[in-house]
This record gives sequence, structure tokens and C-alpha cells, in this order.
Amino acid sequence: MRNLHAIICGKVAEAPSLRSTPSGSSSLVLNIGTDAGADGANILVILTGENVEDVAQDVRLGTYIRAEGPALFECRQGVGGARALLSVMADSIDVVEADSASTELTIATQ
Repeated sequence: MRNLHAIICGKVAEAPSLRSTPSGSSSLVLNIGTDAGADGANILVILTGENVEDVAQDVRLGTYIRAEGPALFECRQGVGGARALLSVMADSIDVVEADSASTELTIATQ
């Protein structure tokens, strides 16, 4: 199996979720909307580490971000059939200006 690396630029489509584990570490979960297909697609972007709280203060619903990190594809079986889910474990998340932002997803093997 090859390692996948993703770069995603897009708009936060749902309110960010800042979570804490019992051990005290934090994670920030973002649902990023894309313009792909008629219904679009949503991609989960997850950030962990020391700067989670700092990034969480800058990111809100509608914020445009750029994230980069390892990607994971999953296929989930549900009532309506199978659906694919893409998650990115972000090494970094940067807020970008809305007027210079575009929706973009790049996936490469490493």
C-alpha cells in the first residue's frame, strides 16, 4: 500500500469541532466542502498537536483554509449504499483570504 499525501484548499462547511481526549490532548476536526460533483463532497481535516487551540481560534464556519498532510480513503456501507470518505491528518492548517481562495484538492503518492 502506498502512502497518500493531500493538499486541500476549501471552505469550512460545518462548525469546527475542538475535542479533548481523556489524556488531555486536543484535536480540531473540520469538515471542508468542495465543489466536486452535483452535490459536492466533504472532506474531514483533523489537526492534532500543540497549536490546535491557536488554529481553532482563527477557524470558523465559512473560513477558507489550506491544509496539508497524510490522507486516508475509507469506504463505508450505509443504508443508502456504499460511500467514500476522505480524511486528511493535517500537518498544518493555514487560514487563507476568501478573495484569493479556490477549492482545490491534490492527492499524491509518496
